Amino acid sequence: MSLCSILFLFIIIKIAIDKTNVKIKYLNYVTLLMIIEVLNINAAFLAINDSFINIKYVMSIFLIIYTLYYIKKSIILIPKLLLYLECLLLLSVIVGIFIEIINPYNGLIINYNTSKGWDLYVLGLLNKEKVDISYGSILILYTKVFLYTITTCLIKTTCNKKDIIYILNNIIKYTRFIIYYGFVEFIIKNVINNLDIIIWFNTVMFGKSSQISFADDVYRLTGVTSEPSYFVISLFTIIIYNIIIKKIIDNDKSMKSLIVYHKKDIFFMIGIMLLTGGFSMVWYLLMVVFLYLILNMKRNFKFLMKLLLFILIIISGIIYFVNNYADGYIGGRLNTALMILGEMVFYGGIDMNNGLFVASSNLARFVSIYDTVIDFVNRPLLGLGLGIETAHSGLAMLLVDFGIIGIYLLFRVVLYRVDKSIKYDKLFIFCFFIIVNIPVGIKNIGFEVFNILFIELTSFYLCKGSEKKR
Repeated sequence: MSLCSILFLFIIIKIAIDKTNVKIKYLNYVTLLMIIEVLNINAAFLAINDSFINIKYVMSIFLIIYTLYYIKKSIILIPKLLLYLECLLLLSVIVGIFIEIINPYNGLIINYNTSKGWDLYVLGLLNKEKVDISYGSILILYTKVFLYTITTCLIKTTCNKKDIIYILNNIIKYTRFIIYYGFVEFIIKNVINNLDIIIWFNTVMFGKSSQISFADDVYRLTGVTSEPSYFVISLFTIIIYNIIIKKIIDNDKSMKSLIVYHKKDIFFMIGIMLLTGGFSMVWYLLMVVFLYLILNMKRNFKFLMKLLLFILIIISGIIYFVNNYADGYIGGRLNTALMILGEMVFYGGIDMNNGLFVASSNLARFVSIYDTVIDFVNRPLLGLGLGIETAHSGLAMLLVDFGIIGIYLLFRVVLYRVDKSIKYDKLFIFCFFIIVNIPVGIKNIGFEVFNILFIELTSFYLCKGSEKKR
């Protein structure tokens, strides 16, 4: 077992033996899973031959068990409509999988469990295949959807404002170390130039090493994740938490003494994102600015004009950067992305034999999005089914996993108001879940437990000073 696994077990046991009530224990376990998800911890709980049992999956199973215990020990009043919506969501996912079993999709796809499938496909080293259902993957993903829906329900019905702030404060408090970790990793990799230290530390601490990525004469950072793009997503998530906190405090000054907030953290984490580099870094930095504008500008005609101006400036900046720095790593990636997008728009598809961008990871990204969306269009109502196809896009995965019906029910569940005085920032939620995850994103971004907190926090700055029962 790795040191991270031992620490994980210690925290689990400590929470269990603490002299607190069952609700506080439940909140602590939910918080622990959210921290693991936010940090994208690349840790093996247990190694079996060449396979690893990820610590996140172990925590998910444990939380489901404790959630059932919490429900048994508590008196919880769940609105009938919310209960019906959740049951319909879980049923729609089962039906989608069942349809795929009895009437398999006749198109060729890159199956969910195919390692580096799209990257190998665009290189000509792998062909698309018929649907190959992996019941193990489906079971794991369905467990995550079940956990997501039941956690959403309990947070809405049993947690008040104080409880949500308690979870938020712990997430901010226990993820701050990533700032120092990122700078130390940069120094070890690029100043001391000793990769062996990083490899040794990851093996001892997490039970496996992370990806070694080198670009523009600099080793990219991975943090506690498996690869640089996942580290960028972690930093982005924490930055958005902090931006929302600032919005809440600006809206209600009394919250300043209740919520943990370090305003310099945003700039430190942006600095680490810049050091990490890559296409995902560029996109997520743009999304940080975009979401900041969405949160802090008055939403009227002037807001729309400013947003369009921002988009125009970004497009102009990208074109300038590509024209002047196309030989560099990031400039080359942006240049390739623009060429691929142009081919999609003007020719209605992507020619993988085009020598200008063949063998590019950007090609794999855009081909996966284009082809997966086409597959969704062929089966729009329920998609292809949970855990059937993979793509380099959180949005594309959401479409093929759930379909129109599943996505509709999913958002009905997460936006359900147990009290009519509660208001959610639907524009921000749409941008965070949909716009942000168009060209990038973790496969199951739509149903990671930490996303529940984002949704509930938007009600804080829309309903000033109101203590709401959930």
